[in-house]
Amino acid sequence: MNKRGFSLLELLIVVVIIGILVFIAVPYLIESKRSAESVAAQSTLRNIAAAEVAYTAKTSPRSFAPLATLAQLNLIDDRFSSGTATFDGYIFSGESSTTFFTVYARPLVTGSQPTFYINHSYVIHYENHAPVR
Repeated sequence: MNKRGFSLLELLIVVVIIGILVFIAVPYLIESKRSAESVAAQSTLRNIAAAEVAYTAKTSPRSFAPLATLAQLNLIDDRFSSGTATFDGYIFSGESSTTFFTVYARPLVTGSQPTFYINHSYVIHYENHAPVR
């Protein structure tokens, strides 16, 4: 009698090999996701800073706008219409006045990624694993 199919030992070997591959690949995939979210957050901060530049160029006397105002003027994404936004693994919030602005990108999971912020100096700053004050 010809037996068709796989033996239990063959199936166990395949399961072990797949498990090893998953064990090796998952940490790299997680790190790639974190890196992509971090780059996306920095890009969003740059876009907000560019919107602030565009806004201050149109206002006299020069002043900076809150995120909600920038969103209402279609200078940044509509997700900021409430003044804060959550996407790409980060929570974005900001503060502004006539003389300064600061926008924070804080990770959804504290300690998982750096916290970034940009201000009226138009330079992105970051602090690893701690909230920026």
